[in-house]
Amino acid sequence: MSARGETRLLLTARIILLTLPLWLVSGRAAVDADLSLVMILFLVRSAMARDWGWARSTWFRIGLGLWAWTLVVSLFAFDHVLSFSQALPWIRFLLFAAALESWVLNELWMRRLLWVATVILVFTALDTLLQYFHGSDIFGDPRWSQERLTAMFERPRVGIFITKLMFPVVFGVFAWRAWHRKWLWSSIAFAGLILLLLSAIFLSGERMALLLAVLGLTLGALLQKGPLRILVASALSLGIAGMVVLAVLNPLMITRHIDETRTTVA
Repeated sequence: MSARGETRLLLTARIILLTLPLWLVSGRAAVDADLSLVMILFLVRSAMARDWGWARSTWFRIGLGLWAWTLVVSLFAFDHVLSFSQALPWIRFLLFAAALESWVLNELWMRRLLWVATVILVFTALDTLLQYFHGSDIFGDPRWSQERLTAMFERPRVGIFITKLMFPVVFGVFAWRAWHRKWLWSSIAFAGLILLLLSAIFLSGERMALLLAVLGLTLGALLQKGPLRILVASALSLGIAGMVVLAVLNPLMITRHIDETRTTVA
């Protein structure tokens, strides 16, 4: 394989990967197509370059063993045809991860991917706040109910979407910049991001998403050291304070997050 051909193939895979955070909003099918394209390009490159060294890594062999085990146990499932058909394509996630580790991502493209995810995350949070205060989001979608929001999604899942995407952004971009770059402005941006994200999750009405976000940030603070631990803890405190203010302004949110949770636990 020529160097120019591999360079073009690699650039194509990287550009496709940068669109992945955007497709997360569209649904699973678009994300699956995106990562499958990257996986296919990776296999094509490996075959043309006769480079299969990545398959000998320990983590990939363990993952391959787990995948093989899911195929075996599928034969003993109640609906073994359905179980086997769901387990078989799971290997694409292993190949996608191998592509990212050994071919697609370096430090530069990792940070580019995180910045794209940051834009998607901030836009989603702002769209959630717009739907709460205005009654409809930027695309004209109305509120699901008085207690639940959807933003640009078809059903109430914007809160868990933000929770799933926030940790690579929070700790992979903003905490890193606050530690290695201009401390003051990066710290302000970090705290503002936490306040924005927690407020959006809180207003979405998704209790489990809020619990996971708060517990995740708490764990993140405990895992840091020195000034960075103080920064994360302070940003989390600011986010919680923001949620308290929103709860006081709208008693329905207190009912949704506290009273219903108490009833569920009971």
